[in-house]
Amino acid sequence: MKSLTKTILASALLAAAVTGAHAEVSNYTNSIVQNSSEVWTLNFNGREPVEMTVRGDGDTDLDVKVHDNNGFEIASATGSTDRETVRFTPARNGEFKVTVINLGTVYNAYRLTVRTGSDTTASRASRTPNVLNTSN
Repeated sequence: MKSLTKTILASALLAAAVTGAHAEVSNYTNSIVQNSSEVWTLNFNGREPVEMTVRGDGDTDLDVKVHDNNGFEIASATGSTDRETVRFTPARNGEFKVTVINLGTVYNAYRLTVRTGSDTTASRASRTPNVLNTSN
């Protein structure tokens, strides 16, 4: 499979004890060609919940897998549609590889939504990420 790497510097907002919990939301959109994968490199703070949702255009099956900086798979969603959600809480600060896989025979335009913070259902702050695209 051809892989396109996206490097994103995405750090979660820290929840201040006196102000209560809050979450951060980042949205990334892209198209993925048939029978290929894309890798997003994200940085998360330890002990802060992460929820990632992939929503495609409906044309193909998309899966998502998350690996820590040691290469261990820590979360995955491999259903039969292009709508997948993974949830995990990193044990420590670090870099994580999020792989979106297109199992279909045509391209799929998708959105990756990343929610981080101690309460991912609270009011969300959005921001623009720094993204570096490199082809492999």
